[in-house]
Amino acid sequence: MKSKLNLKNPTIDRPFGLLAFAVMTVLLILGIYFMQARMLMLDAPFMLSNFINEGHPMIMEHRYGSIITQIWPWLGSKFGLPLPQLMHIYNASFNVFYLAVCGLLVFRLRQYALAILMALYYTLMVSDAFYWTNNEIHQAIGWMFLWLGIYSFQYKNKSSFNARLLCFIIFGFLAAFTHPLMVLVMAFVWSYEVIEKKLFTKDRKQTVILSSIVLAAIMTRVLLSIYGGWYDVNKISTIGESGMNNLFGFLNKPLFAELLHLYYSKYLMASLLFLASGVLLIYEKKYLLFLSMAGFFIVYNVLFLIAFDEFIPFYSESELMPLTVICALPFVFMIGKYLKSSYLITLFSILFLVRIVFIINAGSIYNARIDATMEQLNYMKANGITKLIIEETPELKATYIMTWGLPVESLFASILSDDPMQRTFKVVPATEFSSYDSIPDNIWLNCFKMVPVTEMNSDYFAVDSISDYVRK
Repeated sequence: MKSKLNLKNPTIDRPFGLLAFAVMTVLLILGIYFMQARMLMLDAPFMLSNFINEGHPMIMEHRYGSIITQIWPWLGSKFGLPLPQLMHIYNASFNVFYLAVCGLLVFRLRQYALAILMALYYTLMVSDAFYWTNNEIHQAIGWMFLWLGIYSFQYKNKSSFNARLLCFIIFGFLAAFTHPLMVLVMAFVWSYEVIEKKLFTKDRKQTVILSSIVLAAIMTRVLLSIYGGWYDVNKISTIGESGMNNLFGFLNKPLFAELLHLYYSKYLMASLLFLASGVLLIYEKKYLLFLSMAGFFIVYNVLFLIAFDEFIPFYSESELMPLTVICALPFVFMIGKYLKSSYLITLFSILFLVRIVFIINAGSIYNARIDATMEQLNYMKANGITKLIIEETPELKATYIMTWGLPVESLFASILSDDPMQRTFKVVPATEFSSYDSIPDNIWLNCFKMVPVTEMNSDYFAVDSISDYVRK
């Protein structure tokens, strides 16, 4: 086998890998510091409550690679660890996984350029997204870097093609299955490799085999999204319908102008890396690679604009983060020819530092959500209320951004506060407020349904089953 999945630039050496590992370590430390902001935020407490009450991990939309973070809090619940510890375990599990992959790239696989690219993914277009842990795209990207790193390492050490093929299949499918956005990311990474290394010229047979595997993983993921779930197919349907009705309708969306503004403000560094990648590719007369990078970048943004109508910082940013791989991959693997290592490592250090400041500054928004939740819980405690229904107001919506997770968020916050009574509240739109006139006293209003208190795990939850919900 003559191809390598990863270009190894000799200037991107061990110090760059150590820098990437240090950045991922800092992100883990920040994650632990901001545990409550992340674990009292929508999906995280909702999923953790499901692990505890259902008694097993909850794989959504066939995103199987997410098991790597779900298994630890689930095991902790089986051992009877208290809820605060489970929250710490679940919170840390995301960044521990990313750090472990980066550590493998640096200390075992010696893929230092990949480690830098990975650290860029988790920082370059990140601020609010850091506090929304549960988007499986981040775990999918982790699996992808493991896929790339292991294959390159096996090639360098002349492992048998069968061994390389097995790992290529296992980790490639894990990456693809864990999030549908990997369809575009993996297609770009592999097409870039094939074009850059002229693989069809050097080893047509094995390149066809590997390309077929990538294509099979991508197509399987697409089919699972269309026929095997509800959330992904919703977005795919939106894209299909909008595209058929008005292909360029996204140009008239306010989101289009907002996204352009973000590219020359909040995400300016990503834009500059994209431009630098383009300049390098054109300068080296790699026109097909330039067209590939530009094409994937444009298609990704168009699909984003078609699928969504507004920019929700934590959510939209998570959906845009895979663009980091497209923007930065050529730069990372080519810039070493033109800059000394000392200058380049300084450049990356400054970039990482600036982006970490963005992440820290974004924390105030999510700490404010906790403060608002504690204020409501204190109100409930002062008035002897254990279960509360609150009519949604513009002020509440502005504070919480999204309110659907508050039944679990408030319950978890109540437990963390050491209140002898477990309290919970739900925020509902004014149009639905009257439909909550009579809720049986033995019911807990979960995020999406009514749950009998008797069906909750009594080792963790003791929701009041004899009092009615109070309306506010």
